[in-house]
Amino acid sequence: MWWNSDDGLDMWNNDGTLLVYNCWSFYNGYVPGTFTIAGNGVGYKYGKSDEDHGNAVLITTQNSIAYRNKFAGYHQNGAIASLAFYNNIAYSNNNQGFWLGSFDKPHVFTNNIAYANGGNSELTDESILRTNTFLVNNANNPTYAVTDADFVSLDESQLLR
Repeated sequence: MWWNSDDGLDMWNNDGTLLVYNCWSFYNGYVPGTFTIAGNGVGYKYGKSDEDHGNAVLITTQNSIAYRNKFAGYHQNGAIASLAFYNNIAYSNNNQGFWLGSFDKPHVFTNNIAYANGGNSELTDESILRTNTFLVNNANNPTYAVTDADFVSLDESQLLR
């Protein structure tokens, strides 16, 4: 999902269980083919849901990439449910890589990387984190810090091949 003038994948009015798997979402929120600002610019937007799903995981995102979106990589928006994230990368988004700070839900994060985004990830205090590059308190995790050297390549042109 790329060069969308608004969001890459927008799950507005979703109350079903979803799996987002092996997806790429980049260059969203711009006039297609340019970096002229257009819409919201979120790679993956997870709500709004019509009801409160308690602590049940409504959406799982796995093995996906959010890159250089105008606003955020992964955003809770109005999803009133727990969300789960496994093995994802948020790289070079203008604001947070992961923004899931609403509704006091226990989101699950395992093996995710937020790198070189415009701001630190924002999560609920109830979130469950295992081996990520970020912490609940809107800070980077020095135990799992990454640098450019940790990637085979950061060449964005590879996304378009």
